This record gives sequence, structure tokens and C-alpha cells, in this order.
Amino acid sequence: MTGCFPSLLSMKRLCFTVLLAGLCACSSITTTPTVSQAVGIDGQVCMLNRVDALPEATAVDDPAMLALALGASLKGGICAGKVFKVNQPLQVYRLWDGRVAASQYGSWWALTRPSGSRDAYRKDYGICPNWSELNRLTACSVKPGAIIVIGSTQSVQCDDGSYGVSPASQVFIKNNAAAGQLAVENCLDQGPWP
Repeated sequence: MTGCFPSLLSMKRLCFTVLLAGLCACSSITTTPTVSQAVGIDGQVCMLNRVDALPEATAVDDPAMLALALGASLKGGICAGKVFKVNQPLQVYRLWDGRVAASQYGSWWALTRPSGSRDAYRKDYGICPNWSELNRLTACSVKPGAIIVIGSTQSVQCDDGSYGVSPASQVFIKNNAAAGQLAVENCLDQGPWP
């Protein structure tokens, strides 16, 4: 009987060691982050909140369209992104300058309705104050068949400072309102913002 106790104690120690090893192993497991890193066109690191798939669109290979949207560090635009062909209407939102009516249908949009402060929006989407007042909101649908780029925000140098890279997903849409060439439709001016 006395010979069983050292064996039982050894078993408890072994179980404790295995349990401890398992807990340590679990602490090194990491979940997939929602924000990852990619490299921009000039080799600088981009924060990337990946949009790999959309129910309304299919990823396509279009280097020329991607090149239009990508910007170098401190130049604005998209830092890293992906090209999509829209298959069914895709809702997008644009903040614009109410003093310049033509800016309502520009090229830079968001997948989500803007919220929060104007300053936070500028920082997230790299929009210099001298570019736009960001005081009106428009919601539109991207037309089926349109080619768009979705990607993270590139850093930008403004007259009064700069904004760093951001994981905020911008949508680049090749609109030319002056020529009557719009890839958006069913637009609703949502009025003053915020």
C-alpha cells in the first residue's frame, strides 16, 4: 500500500504538468486579427482591414484600375486594395463639400454610413481640410457592371499636418460627373452632416 502513494503523487504531478503545458500552449495561440498589414506601392507598410469578398461583387484582376486608386505614402488614396466587379447594386456613402456641387459625385466613397466626428472621419479616410468641408452626405448604389477598388487608406500630407495610414476601407469609383459618366445611381442627398 505504501508503494501506491508515490505513484499516485507522481501521476498528480504528471497531470498538473500536462495541464500547465496545455495552458501555456493555449496562451501562444493567436486569433486572426481583423486588421493586418500589407505593403504599399512604395514599400511602406499599410494597415489593411481586408475586404476579400462582397455578396454584391466579384474580385477581378484589373491592374490598371488598381493603379488609379493606389497612392504613395503621404499622397493619399488607397494604400493596398483589391479590384471588384459589381454584380448587383452596392450601397456606398460619400461626404462632400456643400459649397462645391460637383464634388457630390467624386471618386472616393465608403462602404459604411459615416458616424462620429468630422475630425475622426478625416483621420480615418485621409481627407485634408483644404480638400473638402465634409458637410453633406450622399448615399448611392454602385451600378452593376461597374469596376471598383476597395482598400485601406494611405497616409496624406496636408497643409496643416498629416494623417497616417488607416485600416478604414475606401471605395474608389471612377466617376466623371462633368462628362456625365457615373458608376453610381439612385443617389439620395442625405443633407447636412453631421
